[in-house]
Amino acid sequence: MLFWSRIWIIATLLALAINASGQACGDFHTRSCPIPDFSYYYDQQSTSFALKVGESAEVNIVVFERSDYFLSVCSHKRFKNINIRILDDTPAKKVLYDNAAENYTDSVKFTNDVTKKLILEVSVPEKGNEKNDGKERCVGVLVAKRIRVDAF
Repeated sequence: MLFWSRIWIIATLLALAINASGQACGDFHTRSCPIPDFSYYYDQQSTSFALKVGESAEVNIVVFERSDYFLSVCSHKRFKNINIRILDDTPAKKVLYDNAAENYTDSVKFTNDVTKKLILEVSVPEKGNEKNDGKERCVGVLVAKRIRVDAF
């Protein structure tokens, strides 16, 4: 009986350890993605997730009127290029920005005058990354915002 109790405890601890390691990307963006200066503040729409080379993820955000935004994407050091595209959240999904045209820069600033929904499409392209690297690694998207006082 004591033997089975020990087996059950070890199995439970092992399951908890595996689950905890899967959650390692949960706050990656808060540790690794930079904010440009103290005039911007952290937006709760920021997030992190795990991706492999060739995979992508979508993040839905709302940008508000009379605000400046700073989007920063960061990743595990093994990923050299991270592609971020900003799309209109409409059936047409018009591309508003694509960092592939800017040599995969890791941040973008923009001003917003109308409240709207956007889709951030984040992917790890094969270009510039090891194609046969099948391991999931952390990717973070930091959304920072500042309200334009002159707009009031």
